[in-house]
Amino acid sequence: MAYLPDNEITQLAKQINKDGKAIKISPKKLLEHFGTSRRKTHVKWWIDKGLRELKIKTEPDYKTAYLYGEISLKREKDATEQEDFVQRVRLLDAANRVPKSVSKNDSIEKAMTLMMSNDFSQLPVMNDPNSKRVDGMISWHSIGWTTAKGKNVERVQDCMKKDCTIISYDTPILEAIHIIKENEVVLVQKINQSISGLLTVTDIADEFFELAEPFLLIGQIETSIRVLLEDKFTAEELKEIKHGDDDRPIDSVSDLTFNEYIELMRKGDNWSKIKIPLDKDEFTKKLVEVRGIRNDVMHFSSDNLDPEQQNTLKLTAEFLKEILTK
Repeated sequence: MAYLPDNEITQLAKQINKDGKAIKISPKKLLEHFGTSRRKTHVKWWIDKGLRELKIKTEPDYKTAYLYGEISLKREKDATEQEDFVQRVRLLDAANRVPKSVSKNDSIEKAMTLMMSNDFSQLPVMNDPNSKRVDGMISWHSIGWTTAKGKNVERVQDCMKKDCTIISYDTPILEAIHIIKENEVVLVQKINQSISGLLTVTDIADEFFELAEPFLLIGQIETSIRVLLEDKFTAEELKEIKHGDDDRPIDSVSDLTFNEYIELMRKGDNWSKIKIPLDKDEFTKKLVEVRGIRNDVMHFSSDNLDPEQQNTLKLTAEFLKEILTK
């Protein structure tokens, strides 16, 4: 399927190239102009191609920017940033949710109410949510320690911790993980010095679970397929599945690619050798669907899988497990 620019983005590109003025847009809106909603591997190829033909570029790179954030459409010759291949903090939802905050003169009751009602363990101390200055952090830990020392606690400033860690919106995620691990919580700051989000160990754990789960499910699916096909075919039959001049050695099912698993099942009367009472066409059709999802996961698509894709992986993994355990 081709993902081609619609008339609106085509006209915007003409306007940008004519007057040289950049136009603000979100990556989400840009995707919509190309008839899609996610930054899948093949989708990004089409969009990159379309942008080149329209002679415009995005800054920052739409592929690594927050999906609902802001990027600029510029003339190709005016763009100064190189394509960014690094996964940065700005991609994370939590880095794009302006945190609730209290001022140092607020009552301790207000701080505790905000933390309890929102299930927060800490709050940044700022004059207001749009402030570019952070006075510190208040947490259940700081409140507890101050109270335990017998100090009078009335205002946030009485028990806030003045030291707090702030990282850039463009910090690489892997670098941020080490910082968060050491500090438990960090604030995220945009280039204009405003605080855009707050990241905790829990946020990072949640993000990595979203990333890791598809890998684990795909691994389970591939292992199940190998078990299903193992010892059903000769080495010669397996080698016949390779395409073109590929000279890699094929000695067992584990040497085949995912696509070759499908081809092996579909070829000739191979299906009868597998000896499962299921329809070949429907079975392999499901694996083709999984293959498409697998390609996105293995090429690290900028966006998490949508619920339908996640469900496909879970159901397929469970389906294959049931087949093998009967």
